[in-house]
Amino acid sequence: MNIRTDALKWLKRNFPTALASEIRSSKHYVEGELWFLTLPTEFITGKRSGALELVLQQPKSSDDFLLLRIPYTFLAERASEFDIRADGQSFDLHISSKPSSWLRDLRGRGTSFASFVVEAKD
Repeated sequence: MNIRTDALKWLKRNFPTALASEIRSSKHYVEGELWFLTLPTEFITGKRSGALELVLQQPKSSDDFLLLRIPYTFLAERASEFDIRADGQSFDLHISSKPSSWLRDLRGRGTSFASFVVEAKD
């Protein structure tokens, strides 16, 4: 099983009504203390509505995740802050899991995604 399969199972179990337009997942990279994602630049053009859901593997657990629900409008407003690849077709996020830079993009200009953590409802 890959990380996406595990992430989607976790998401369905914990957030059965999740309705994001797009769901992406990342394993936790212990050596860099981060999550790494490459996303299409269409996510930051301002032409999409809704939200991107990032399902991030928790640092100390292979089967527990963290959910971020990021509005496309937020991404579009900060498009210049992200590390866009030379071909212009995608951009990279290196989201920190270090306490000192928790949920900040280390690859771009330090955009914080901390306000987009979604807590499971009991």
